[in-house]
Amino acid sequence: MFRDVRRKDRLESTERAAEVLNECTNGILSVTGDDGWPYGVPVNYVYKDGKIYLHCARSGHKLDAIAKDSRVCFTVVGADNIVPERCTTMYVSVICFGYARVVEDPDLKHEALVALAQKFSPNHMDYGMEHIRKDGHRCTVVEISIEHMTAKEKS
Repeated sequence: MFRDVRRKDRLESTERAAEVLNECTNGILSVTGDDGWPYGVPVNYVYKDGKIYLHCARSGHKLDAIAKDSRVCFTVVGADNIVPERCTTMYVSVICFGYARVVEDPDLKHEALVALAQKFSPNHMDYGMEHIRKDGHRCTVVEISIEHMTAKEKS
């Protein structure tokens, strides 16, 4: 169902992929958009319990696309160091294929929002928790269940 990585010498472990997902702060969510056109959008996310969570508005292009076809691709680039004198790039990247869904369970939604706050504002959790309490109902949380994940690195 999924293609093998061409450069197997650069393939990293699932554990390394998880490290990169935990270290990075943004990724590109790719969906099948309007009229079959690909749509990739940068998003903040958190990797928790083997799944990817992101938050967004209650309506929009990505949610419309997910409702039509839940298959998604999520990509992060953890390093991108160009070495001009060698005409190359040192990098680490992760690509995840999976299924996205809107989180309906209020407890899981709350857990995901708290995890996002812990990742992005660990020193301001009082504010983050207050923000979740007051405005958490105004957003949507999307969960990506990962079916296939690869990481590649050149260092």
